[in-house]
Amino acid sequence: MFLRASMFFFSSCLLISSCSAASTLTVVHQEHITSGGWLAGLTSLSGLSHEDLRRQAGTVLDLEGVENEPHKVPSLFHNKLVVPAYFDARRRWPHCPSIGRIYEQGSCGACWALAGAAVISDRICIASKNQTLEIQISPQDALICSGGVSNLCTGGYPKTPYVMYTGNGLVTGGPYLSRKGCMPYEAFTRVAADSTNSSNCIKSCSNSASGKVYKLDKHYGSGWYAMGNRFSTNPGGAAEKLIRESVVKQIQYELSTNGPLTVGIYFYKDFVNYKAGVYRHVTGERVGGHAMKLIGWGSENKSDYWLLANSWGTKWGSQGFVKFLRGENHLGIENYLVTALPQLDKSPTAAAATQQTSISCDASSAEFCAGKVGYAVHPPDVCTAEWCYCGGGSSTAPKVVSCPDGQSFDADPSVYGCADTDNVNACKTTNSAG
Repeated sequence: MFLRASMFFFSSCLLISSCSAASTLTVVHQEHITSGGWLAGLTSLSGLSHEDLRRQAGTVLDLEGVENEPHKVPSLFHNKLVVPAYFDARRRWPHCPSIGRIYEQGSCGACWALAGAAVISDRICIASKNQTLEIQISPQDALICSGGVSNLCTGGYPKTPYVMYTGNGLVTGGPYLSRKGCMPYEAFTRVAADSTNSSNCIKSCSNSASGKVYKLDKHYGSGWYAMGNRFSTNPGGAAEKLIRESVVKQIQYELSTNGPLTVGIYFYKDFVNYKAGVYRHVTGERVGGHAMKLIGWGSENKSDYWLLANSWGTKWGSQGFVKFLRGENHLGIENYLVTALPQLDKSPTAAAATQQTSISCDASSAEFCAGKVGYAVHPPDVCTAEWCYCGGGSSTAPKVVSCPDGQSFDADPSVYGCADTDNVNACKTTNSAG
């Protein structure tokens, strides 16, 4: 069933513009600083025809009725929050490499599916405290099983992956040609994109080499929600400025507490040539819009920015990332953001990881520990009474340590044993061989 919304925020990564399909972008042959202060130059998208560019981005930003969706309302309380000047989710959660992954959507307007799958992957890792290691949620599943239009590469809602995730669940799947997970991304080429429709949703794993079963590979969210300017009041005057500031603080708090979110922006032609600096629209007509993943914030040359992971590959922007003007709702970036919380007890990988690390050291643990004497298998940031680790001077024989009441396992390389819980200071050591 097509996930139609009362809102009309249609993140398609393909949208109609006023210019003709035959028109082309101005090719930038030489890097230069724009009047907006950011660096423009030749990128992987420079010189694309308007038709091809429409295959990269598109968003209809009519948010009428979104108040009826699950959302968080900003309040002046958020203005009292103290947030750091800089934040990068990759550094905050270094054990989650998915946060820094850059997808390439190819010829399909699937930015909404790629951004949503990426956010969910990140949040599973963050919430599970590395028990699930690295999960890659499938953007292909979010794309082809969303239902609706005959050609799904013409668009979708930013909320769709999250509605699916908290409803029927989403399976795993890596980038194009990765052969990772149940259903890797496939809608990359023009031929594949043009034939992507709901009939492709056969609810089975396209990657037989994964050994996974579609219905058993589902991961679920506990709830999805939106936030942004669209959910704030508009009192006017000085209070209006405070409300706008509270929205920014609310977004920062959500990001730094629970992880990345999907954002939507208006998309203009100069964005194609972005290389570095803090982007703000300077020239060129609107193509449509775009959905990306928000992972941080900061300031550069007196300009505040949001740090975003795009889905145009690493040969665009700053290795696939962009710093986008923050605090002015530039091109609608602070209007509507969406995300979800994971439900780890229904995650097949989380369940398997919990059983493996908290009950016993099985054969897979032995293989995992091989050559890593003193390597703690349990999450290093959790103090528990029972740990599975490679100990006793053996490189192949994992060992279970059950500590008595009042004691927990100390993962410090100099201890690797039981210690009084109050004195355990090494529970936040990094995963490294002892």
